[in-house]
Amino acid sequence: MPKKCNGVSSSRTYAIWHDMRRRCSNPRRKGYENYGGRGIKVCERWQVFAHFLADMGDAPVGKSIERRDVNGDYTPSNCCWASKSEQNDNTTRTVKLTLRGRTQSLKAWARELGIAHSALRARYDKGWSAEKILDTPRRTFPDRFATIDGVTQSLRNWSKTTGIQYKSMLYRARDPRASDAKIVYGSAAVDWRRRIVKNCSANACDQIVVAKGFCSRHYQQQKSTQQNHQAAERVL
Repeated sequence: MPKKCNGVSSSRTYAIWHDMRRRCSNPRRKGYENYGGRGIKVCERWQVFAHFLADMGDAPVGKSIERRDVNGDYTPSNCCWASKSEQNDNTTRTVKLTLRGRTQSLKAWARELGIAHSALRARYDKGWSAEKILDTPRRTFPDRFATIDGVTQSLRNWSKTTGIQYKSMLYRARDPRASDAKIVYGSAAVDWRRRIVKNCSANACDQIVVAKGFCSRHYQQQKSTQQNHQAAERVL
């Protein structure tokens, strides 16, 4: 049960109502310039908490009050309960695009279309129309393949097989002179057949590794542990 303060509930819903009125009427309140300073008001009916509670109900867990139109007032028709992520998609800084009668934020379009938000934002910054921004399919890049000792597979599969980072292989593949062996095993692999191929030395890890005793993940763990020990010795 919420505590009582002069006969008025001090529940979370009451705190939200009270803060809503303050940021629209109190110039000393932090953030006033984004609400009352912009002319945002609380409707006459919601000056009474009982009316606000009757219209909105108790605030759901993890949600706060949100105005559908960020330039509109706090009224029953313009407010709803929304999560933090939903509120972040509805600010004065949010870029919104309308396509075939539907208006959403750029982030919402990115989630729906499966295109990176950064890609949509780059198109927007270039001055593209909403139709071109949202109807242009995302760029796809074919996976690079490498053939070593008669075995041909994608770099992603080579990464899983060897334990070498896929991004490192992609970086080396930018050199048109690099052989497939050099792309997969690195600059030190002048003759990759001389490199020792074995399982990772860590317990319960059957990852195949080349040269070093541990796969990439366990190698970093061993390196971090060694650095911690050296730091402890310096302190002593």
